[in-house]
Order: sequence, then structure tokens, then C-alpha cells
Amino acid sequence: MVTKLLTLPLLLVLVAASLATAQSEDQVRAELVELITNVTVESNAIYNLQDTYGNEMQCAKIIQIESYFYIGVYHYPYNGNFIVGISKSNDLIHWQQTSVLEFGSSQATVYRVDNDTYLMAWEQTYSTGNHIRIRYYSSLSDLLSDHSSSWVDIPPPSWVEAGKSIGTPNIFTATVNNGNIYDSTIIVGNHYGGEADRQSSFSITNLNVNDINWMRNPNTYYPHLEDSVLYWLDQESSNPGNIGGRDAIQFKGYDFAIIEGNPSNTGNSHIDFAHWQVFLYDRQTFNADVLAVRTPCEATAWANPHFTLITLPNSNKLVVLTTLFIPSEGAGSCPSSTLIYYNVVG
Repeated sequence: MVTKLLTLPLLLVLVAASLATAQSEDQVRAELVELITNVTVESNAIYNLQDTYGNEMQCAKIIQIESYFYIGVYHYPYNGNFIVGISKSNDLIHWQQTSVLEFGSSQATVYRVDNDTYLMAWEQTYSTGNHIRIRYYSSLSDLLSDHSSSWVDIPPPSWVEAGKSIGTPNIFTATVNNGNIYDSTIIVGNHYGGEADRQSSFSITNLNVNDINWMRNPNTYYPHLEDSVLYWLDQESSNPGNIGGRDAIQFKGYDFAIIEGNPSNTGNSHIDFAHWQVFLYDRQTFNADVLAVRTPCEATAWANPHFTLITLPNSNKLVVLTTLFIPSEGAGSCPSSTLIYYNVVG
């Protein structure tokens, strides 16, 4: 077991390297766009993703632990709010819930540190505006049972309007030296509330809430991420729309992010939900493209995107695994739920 855990990241690097022939950055980006947008029978799509208790796995983030073992974190409605679940799977189809986080948790992400320790970050409900909470787990069993050795609660910074929230975290990168979380640097992306949701990021050193460096547009960790999406939003509106959750991967040597946004903030959530879209941000050019996701059931709205490079169960075949939430207002004949699918990297 230990040997497999240690060799999987190297396996993913070697597989990716073997596929990264002399392709230009434009060719790589075009390939990634097709891998994300083409949802066909061959994509093994699962609509209305659920765990073994029948809970919707909304906004699921999935990572691979070894060749046949995956972890998913997600939220689902619970007593008028949300709660985050942690599940494991050996086939990407059946998900056994192993633990839940506290009431009011949502929009979770999970990150595997190089030394086989783990981080989770999520949005935690507070009456004064949501915070971001980060937990560190010193082993896989601790993660699956939510036995955290260290954690920190991060309130909105002073420049966020009173009563507004920060949330939808993703972990861009994390360095934990010698397994000591108090000798670490973690870089997190997030949105913050105001007249409309906008992007920021921060680095936190040694998991110390008093040692945080906030980064705002255009100088976020992925520069001009907010600007790249605003380019596509309704600039004629007095209040161009929200820019929310994001995720990031390195694909064939280039850095990309997938991010959600809606064209205009009408103040009517049902109208807004019908127009949410996802965009692919290119860290090399600081530009983003609209992702025109194609499904047999003709959904037109997408939100809460995540993507991950994994290998298929008991296989060296590398795929881009994508999860998207389909709002009912733009679902077409698709169920309004979380969609998970993958396409094989060429």
C-alpha cells in the first residue's frame, strides 16, 4: 500500500510526460478545451452523482490516491443548509461516504501534499459572512475519518464589505516541509462578495491566520483571472455578473484554470442561474475562453467546475476528469445535478 501511494504521483508525471510531445501551447489548450467540452457516450458520464446514502454529491472535487482508489469531497442539502461529505471509490461510479464535516460546510476541495498528507478547504457558514476553513490531515485514514491534526478558520479580510463572504476555495499549491504543517506555505484561490462576486487569492504561512498575504486582481496567484472572465461578461450592465468557483491543473507542462461566471447580476437568482457558464483560463496568456460544453441532453448552463488529471482504475490510461453542476434553469433534458465525466488524453 505504501509503495503504491508513493509511486502514483510519479506515474501520473511519467504518463503526462510521455504524451507531451512537441505540441505548441495553442495545441495543448485546444486539446484541453475538447476534453472538457465533449460529453459523449465514450465520456462515461454520470448524471446526478450520489454517494451510497443517496446524497447528491454536489460540486464534487475528486482526486486519485492510487491506481484504483479515489477520494471525493462534496456537499449536499442538510436541514436547511449544507454539509460536506467525504467519500471513497474504486471505480469512479460507486462512492462510499466515510465521514462528514460540520453543519454549514460547503464548496469543499481536497489536496494531496507530496508527503502523502492531505489538506481540505471549504466555505463555512457564519451569520456575519462566510469564512474559509482549512484542515490538515497527517494520513489518508485521518482524512477519511475527518481526524484533523491542525486547522485554521480564515475570516474575510478588512477590505471585504461588512457582512459579505469569502468562499469557493481551491488549493493552487501547498508545501509542507517534513510533514510539519507549522513549516508550510499554502496558496488558496477564492471569491469574495460585494456588489458582485469577484476573485482573490492568498498565501498562508505555517497555517497561521496572522501570516496571510492577500492577493487581489490583477495580482492574484493566477494573474488577471478575474479580468479574463469579465471580458466575456455583460459590460453594458451597471453590475456585470458574478465570478465564482475555480480549479486548476497543469496539463502537458502548461497551467490552466477552469472557472465559473454569469453574464450579468440581475438580482434574480433564477434568471442568473440560467446563464452561468464555465471558462478556461490560460496562465500563459492571462486570457480565458468560454467552454461550450456539449451534452446529448442539451444543457446550456454550468457551474461549480472542477477538473483533475487521473488514470483510470487499474490502468495507465490518462484522462481529464471533469465535474460540473447543472442548474435546473439551464438543464435542458439533463437532470439538475452534478455531472461527472472523463475523456482520454491523446
